[in-house]
Order: sequence, then C-alpha cells, then structure tokens
Amino acid sequence: MSSVFMYLSCLSLFLMTRKDLSRPFSLIACLVTFIAGSAYLGMANGILVRVVDGRKVYCLRYVDWCLTTALMLLDLAMMRGANMKATAMLMGIDMAMISMALMAAMSPEEDGKWHFFGLGCVCFACMVSFLFTSLQRAAEERGGDAQRKFKFVATRTVELWCLYPVIFALGELTHTIPEELEIIGYAVADVMAKTGIPMMIWIWSIFETKALPTILTSEKEALGSIVE
Repeated sequence: MSSVFMYLSCLSLFLMTRKDLSRPFSLIACLVTFIAGSAYLGMANGILVRVVDGRKVYCLRYVDWCLTTALMLLDLAMMRGANMKATAMLMGIDMAMISMALMAAMSPEEDGKWHFFGLGCVCFACMVSFLFTSLQRAAEERGGDAQRKFKFVATRTVELWCLYPVIFALGELTHTIPEELEIIGYAVADVMAKTGIPMMIWIWSIFETKALPTILTSEKEALGSIVE
C-alpha cells in the first residue's frame, strides 16, 4: 500500500512539474518518492530481508533512507545556496547516521545495538546542529522571507525525522511495539516526510522564481530614480 501511495505521489509530482523538470527541486521531489516507492515494493517482495533476534530487518529500508534523506538535505542546501563543501559534509554525516542505524538493527547483541544506536543519535545531533548553523547562516545572508522560509522548512524536516529514532528504539531496540506497528509507524513518517517536504521546497522555489522578476524590476526602477 505504501509503495502505491509513493508511486502515485511521484506521478502527481511529475505531472505538476513536467514543464519545470529542468529545475533541480522538481527532479529531487520526483526522485525521493520514486525511490521510496521502489523500496517499499522491494520490501513487500521480501528483497534483502534478514531475521535478527526474532524480528525481520528490512535492509532496503536503510538503502532508501540513505538515498532519500541525502537528496532531501541536498534540496535544503540548494534552497539556501550552501557551498559544496558544507553540503557534502552534511550529506556525509547523514549517511554515517543511517549506517549506524543499519548496524544497530543487524547487531545480534543488545549492547551492540545500543552502542550503534547511540552513535547514530550523535550523528543526528551533529547533522541538526550543522543544518541550523552553516545553512542557517547562508539563509540569514539573504534575510527577509528567505530566512523565514528556510527556518520553517528545516524545522519541519527535523521534527518529522525525530519520529524515526523513536520508532526505532520502540521497535528494533526494546521490542516495545509489535513489528506490524513498527512498519505502520515508518510508513506514516515516510509519507509525511518524503512527499510533504520536497513538495514544500518545490512550491517555495516556484513562488521565489515568480517573485524574482518583480524584485529585479523594482530595484531597476529605484536605481533609475536615484540616477535622475
């Protein structure tokens, strides 16, 4: 069901952005939902499923996260014109975090699970800190609406991503919730994050593009009046 929803979201995004696919925001919005839909289809067919400590570990889920979260961070970085070094570092921290989560899920020992989970949480904290320092500074340089929009989108992204370690701890680590509820929790979080956030950034980019000619015209008029 989740794969169908993701594919439908991808199709909807493609139809809405087909005249604008040259823009990276449009392409990333389509890619994120397509990758997520393909991962759910693979998981439903039992691809890369392992049993650890009596529970199924869907390895494709972590491949999906590694690709889609990196793309979403790239989206945020491009949104604020961050330099390549800062963007690469942010994506590297994100991939390290997902790797720690996979090792925690695959570890047969409870202590090992908590150790890797702890390292993943450290990576997550570093990523959030980096997001609201380096990228936030790039937004502040532009000021006004640009700063407010970036802070809003970045905050919503982090809030949604905070659901994942909670579900992971309740499911993979402590087995507090059954496997079925864990799958539903991840599916709901994925739908909100991977369809909502890229769509939000794409809509923002459209409005900003439309506003740019007006801003440039106003600046030219102001400059002309000063010259006169």
